[in-house]
Amino acid sequence: MSFLRRGMKRQAAAQQGRDQVDALKSADPEGPWPLWVVRGDSHGQGEPLGTLDSGPVAFVDERGFIAWEDGRWSLDWWVRIDGWRYPSQTRAVRQTVGATPIIDTFFAVPGGDVVARVCAVQTSGKALLTIDFANDSSTPVALALVVRPIDLDGIGVTESVKIYDNTLSIDGHVQLVADRIPGGSVVASDFASLPPAVERVNVEPSSEVVSAEGTAQGAMIFPMPHHSTLRVSLGADVVIADLPMLDSIEKGWSAHLDQFLTVEVDGSAIGDELTINERRLATALRGGRVVRSRSALAGWSVLDDLTVANALLEMGDINPAAEIVLEHLDGDRLLAMAAGEREAAFDGLVRVWQLTRRTEVLDAAGETLDVPAEVLAGATPAVATSPSDAWPVVAARRVLEIRSAFVTERDGELHVLTGFAEEWRGRSVDVRNARTAQGMLSFSLRWHGSRPALLWSLVPVGSAGGTTTNPAGLATPIVVRAPSLDAEWISHDAEGEALLAEQPV
Repeated sequence: MSFLRRGMKRQAAAQQGRDQVDALKSADPEGPWPLWVVRGDSHGQGEPLGTLDSGPVAFVDERGFIAWEDGRWSLDWWVRIDGWRYPSQTRAVRQTVGATPIIDTFFAVPGGDVVARVCAVQTSGKALLTIDFANDSSTPVALALVVRPIDLDGIGVTESVKIYDNTLSIDGHVQLVADRIPGGSVVASDFASLPPAVERVNVEPSSEVVSAEGTAQGAMIFPMPHHSTLRVSLGADVVIADLPMLDSIEKGWSAHLDQFLTVEVDGSAIGDELTINERRLATALRGGRVVRSRSALAGWSVLDDLTVANALLEMGDINPAAEIVLEHLDGDRLLAMAAGEREAAFDGLVRVWQLTRRTEVLDAAGETLDVPAEVLAGATPAVATSPSDAWPVVAARRVLEIRSAFVTERDGELHVLTGFAEEWRGRSVDVRNARTAQGMLSFSLRWHGSRPALLWSLVPVGSAGGTTTNPAGLATPIVVRAPSLDAEWISHDAEGEALLAEQPV
């Protein structure tokens, strides 16, 4: 099927999407539908998984349902004990989402769990998912890997599905590879036919179906004795043995994220929340541009792009953020913007220059905006935030909110712990790698009874004693404050320790 034809079918399916889903559910209310269909939502929510080079390749919902990024098909997994059980229809599922692009979904069965560990990987220039299934229980089960043309937005399009040996192809392209041949396989030309076919699965590992309506689907069924494992790749034809191990991927991501802003508050999950959203933003780019979620395509705006760019700047992913901002400073683009968008673009430019001192940023300011360096240096840019519910923007807003709770910049001063929360009293706080116009700031808060002690270190830009060089090349005094904890305290030192005012217990 040609790319154009498939695209036209996808567009037609999207227009009817909600009606089609409702009709399918009405015809088979007990069918193994994704969670968002079971709940009656307009569309689903999923955790984006991707690599730094690819952007998101798939989305995983809270029950382990995997929707491929192009919106055409998905992978679900069903477990047979005394009968087939569907994760979307049971509460016996829990999930862990962490800073690295690895999601663990646990499906409770007698004597333990069936676990699906999903991770995005890059191999041989291809971005794909690797999924490690494990039967960590004392109960032997069967596992069905089910590919269907339905995702987190609606109905997709798959004209053919072929299962051969340990592979499953969609429309002529291998999309799933397992590390062994399944115990059986089934295919179907529509949604209603697949679950009964899985019930009476044959023992042949090969089968094929073609659907003129674009609803071809299939399942590979694997016996899973207790404490057995199964590894599959999703999204490309690869050799399973060549895939990287998840431990190495986790270490690589940890090293990458450690260079960004990190916060830690004893007994609080806010640090993990920051890092998870930083990881989401790090995988929200493809080819230097923000990947727009399909549910928000029609309403995507310049402000959405700039909100993501601002968050990338504040977390420390400077280069891609600068490219996004500079892209919007083209003269023709500026003329087409609404007034608020032009102001946000200018504020983004100011912030990029303050943090990077890149000459091309200054050139863009002078040529496109006719703004001298002195104005950029003295400006206090506003932080653009879009109200969009698209996942990259939601992640960006949360990064900006958390950052502002720990570090803000006002009229050339550094204010720490501006959003200090009551529940943090008496708890240790650590902040690392906060990029500011004055330099890289790190600090810790420790307690001596009811009095907090602040320890800070600023690596200034162009430091000279108690000054830092601003973007105009002028020396300005260092000013550090902690107004939420001690309104009277001030320091002009790049590093030091201070015992702040006594706090209510």
